[in-house]
Amino acid sequence: MVHLCPLSIPGRIKQPSIQQKHIFHDAGYTQPYYNLALLYKEHGRLTQAETYAIRGLRVGADFKIYTVLADIQQRNQRSKEATFNYREALALAPNYYPALTNLANLLRTFDAVSAEQFYRRILDQNPQDLKTISNLAGLLAPQRRRSNEALFMFRAGFARVIAANNRVTNEKFSQDIMINFGLYLFQNRRFAEAVEPLERAQDSDPFDAPSTAALGSCYTQLQKQSEGMRLLLEAVKMDQNCKLCKQLLTTARHILSQAS
Repeated sequence: MVHLCPLSIPGRIKQPSIQQKHIFHDAGYTQPYYNLALLYKEHGRLTQAETYAIRGLRVGADFKIYTVLADIQQRNQRSKEATFNYREALALAPNYYPALTNLANLLRTFDAVSAEQFYRRILDQNPQDLKTISNLAGLLAPQRRRSNEALFMFRAGFARVIAANNRVTNEKFSQDIMINFGLYLFQNRRFAEAVEPLERAQDSDPFDAPSTAALGSCYTQLQKQSEGMRLLLEAVKMDQNCKLCKQLLTTARHILSQAS
């Protein structure tokens, strides 16, 4: 096992001699290469990370190194190479969660059918995985014929969050379900239903601009104009590059001007 020294300067990585000694003395092991590739990747040094990953794979096939290498390639928008290496990782470890979920997230941009297959592989192992429930429901939602299936999945995930009083294993994923479910209902003009998940999302993270804007728009549609405008203005202030926020604010102002 490689012992990594702490970083002394943000963005700059010290590479102590002990790391090189591990690579030199443990020439037949891939673990030191994985540790260094992961360390460099996590600190944005992708060229160095890829170098150590490739060197590690020359020592031996390792599903964790294949996954790190694919992560690097995905960040560099080399989708074809990333897809290949995620699949190599899964050939060695078919149930390796990071490779499954990262490959599914990559494929959803150009191969929705394969992405769904990988999401369902994850759910076969853990049907309660909120991250995957949210991702799969979000994948199905734009497909008109499968919108009811997406709605069912969103409801199931949201019900689990409510049953646990939002104290689930990973709070970020419970928040994702609330935001995505609320946005789905909002986009389908089910404003009254969207309020509860969006309000809960606000309680969890009041700084998510799109969900804040969606909640403000729901309030406006439900005749709570003052509160709605306040949230819409806050959303635009949070993220001035949020096109949805600006669009919803313009729409709300138009509705109010028509009403007056």
